[in-house]
Amino acid sequence: MANNVKKINGIAIADVKKLNTIAAADIKELNGEEFSVSVDPSILVSYRQVEASGSGIACDTAVVAAVYDTDNNYVVIGIREAGGGGRCVVGAYNSGNNDIDFGAEQSITASGAVAGLSMDYDQYNNRLWVAWIGGSGNQIFARVGTINGPVIGDSASPLTISWGTTLTIREGSGTYPGKYNQGLLGQGLAVDQTDGACLVAWNPADKAISGGAGGSDNHPHGVILEIADVSTNNDLSAAPAPSQLVTGSSAQNYPMIVVAYDPDNAEWVGITDPANDIRALRITNNSGTPTEANETTLANNSGHSLQGQDHGATAGITGRYGGDHFAYDTGNNVFHVASCHASASEIFAFTNSGSGITFNEGGQAVATGEVLSQSGKAGGISYHESRQRIVVHGTDDSSQEFEVFTYDGSSYTSINSGSLVEIVSDDDGFYYGSSCRGSNMDSFLSSGHLLTGVDYDEREPYYCIIDSGG
Repeated sequence: MANNVKKINGIAIADVKKLNTIAAADIKELNGEEFSVSVDPSILVSYRQVEASGSGIACDTAVVAAVYDTDNNYVVIGIREAGGGGRCVVGAYNSGNNDIDFGAEQSITASGAVAGLSMDYDQYNNRLWVAWIGGSGNQIFARVGTINGPVIGDSASPLTISWGTTLTIREGSGTYPGKYNQGLLGQGLAVDQTDGACLVAWNPADKAISGGAGGSDNHPHGVILEIADVSTNNDLSAAPAPSQLVTGSSAQNYPMIVVAYDPDNAEWVGITDPANDIRALRITNNSGTPTEANETTLANNSGHSLQGQDHGATAGITGRYGGDHFAYDTGNNVFHVASCHASASEIFAFTNSGSGITFNEGGQAVATGEVLSQSGKAGGISYHESRQRIVVHGTDDSSQEFEVFTYDGSSYTSINSGSLVEIVSDDDGFYYGSSCRGSNMDSFLSSGHLLTGVDYDEREPYYCIIDSGG
């Protein structure tokens, strides 16, 4: 069988890119025999600092958000600045140097504390969405911009962003003394790719849980935002009052919620933990109001949670502070969610039928490190669309590594549990780790999957591009 052949003309099969001008991945037979090329998980672009116009940049410790601009074939990486404010850089892959060339820094907000930076790319309106909590009064804000490049925006000003006016979604402690907006996490917003509406989910300052612990223990809510007139500018319509999505309780003083778009059902899905558990729910757009339905709890898996009691988990895949808590699998039309557990964290799958949520209660243990800390040490889970594989990364307190899984609709298989791939040999080199949200990135770098994080000691954002193999 040709799939047992190791070399062609002395060249290793995995290194063969083309044969008679045909890409190796597209060759099905060789001399009448079945032909396949197996590629191991690997690093395509090694761990390196995010730059702006060729120089490394610094940041504070917070989620490093990243999205893929499917129109201009760019990536955007957003950070929180140490002295206040938020910014991002736009980058294009440089095949000659095998890295990303980033443009000049693009200000998201010039001043004020920034927390919970969350981003998504709107393929319907060809826009970048950003939300954050900050300002002088703990408000939550949103902003939309056009990424300028060869296809969309001003091609004469590539790698820049033309922003609309910043919208205040909701007031915070400046209006509600002693009460705080919080809980806008790395997956705190998601765009409906059929109409450009954007769901933002967090815990509003004035929506306290009765009997809770203090000013930050609030019920998870959401708002749906829209661009006022795409043909005119990038300004947003006024934000409606937030709608409650989940009912919290004193069983979990700081319930979290993160959201994603479900393209198969043209609606949103969220995960949450009001009783220190793992739950999934559908979120629909009811004439501009986000409406929850079918909140379903993962059963028969005692001890598994999203972030531990009062976000105190010290062992888990993502916890509260990782950038990616769940991921959508386009090959199987399911979501994969990462758990925290004192001794054996796992990943679980659930399906949204459009009328209900069903968990697969048979989870999969991970071999990557699962050390978490409230200072931001965390891993994440993501889906590598071009390879149709699930990627989990984490730290064992000495290095950051990743593991790759396949899912056949009922069970998981680890591809490299015995040979994890090291991202960086550093106990704190990839805090607040996240992946690049968006579609298949093959046009950016074939088989590439972007991961980002913060070097905690240096207070600098880093990235790498991996291949999960296939």
